[in-house]
Amino acid sequence: MKTMIRERGNPCFHHLSWGYHAAVVMLVFFLSESLALTLAYLPSLVRAIGCTGSAMTPLQIGKLEIANSLFFVILLIKYFN
Repeated sequence: MKTMIRERGNPCFHHLSWGYHAAVVMLVFFLSESLALTLAYLPSLVRAIGCTGSAMTPLQIGKLEIANSLFFVILLIKYFN
């Protein structure tokens, strides 16, 4: 969250973030071959791309991060059960 605020206007950081999140999604998909596990990582990629350069307040970013974390945990629990 802090990095999203601090690096808001840094295009180099944005591209690195997009690449990292895309690589994680692809690695999880190809290594696990599980749609549920891949879907757990997908919202982070969408957030990284969708929130680039947005004028979101720290409170809005925090709420988005909490929702992303909850979604991630719920899908991981579903995957491991």
